[in-house]
Amino acid sequence: APANMQTFANEIDIDADNGQIITGLANLGPIALVFKERSIYDVNIATPSRTQLDYSGGSESHRSVAKVENDVYFLDDNGVFTLAQREGTTRSLRSTPVTNDLQPLVDVLRNLDVSAAVYWPETNQYYLAVDSTDLGTNNTLLVYNVRTASWTRYTSVNANDFTIYTDSGGDEHLLYASVYSGRVVELETGFNDNGVSIA
Repeated sequence: APANMQTFANEIDIDADNGQIITGLANLGPIALVFKERSIYDVNIATPSRTQLDYSGGSESHRSVAKVENDVYFLDDNGVFTLAQREGTTRSLRSTPVTNDLQPLVDVLRNLDVSAAVYWPETNQYYLAVDSTDLGTNNTLLVYNVRTASWTRYTSVNANDFTIYTDSGGDEHLLYASVYSGRVVELETGFNDNGVSIA
């Protein structure tokens, strides 16, 4: 253990005795969100206070939580949901499911803790890598277009993690770390698939 442990004045107990670990953090403007496996909390560090959201789920993977424009997207046992502030209110959030059309796939997902996600503003898409085979590694990429409210499924994209890289010219590139190959791969570029032409 570190020799100089510190306690901070603005430390908040997030229902520490409920048997769940904290699995993710996000913010919606002034609202700090704390995700646990089966619950989500609105945390006000300034007061300090916490309020459990009127929502029956949580998130098993901090890597599935992504800020998407004015919402936060996340994966729980029942699919992908968004959290957003209700219009005309202060600190009042609404949850909306976005995977109703994918429910048969969502129902077979396992190992949610290995899922990974990123939002890329250039394409207005939320990319979510999931394990659809119960092997413990991501083998399917679900892509949600925020503008058209539609899903696309990419197969053979074994993404372990994502990042958006900005090159010296200011151009952004969506990269993922492959689960199996030890490679970093760029998505959404060109007309070939790892050197093989797309027919």
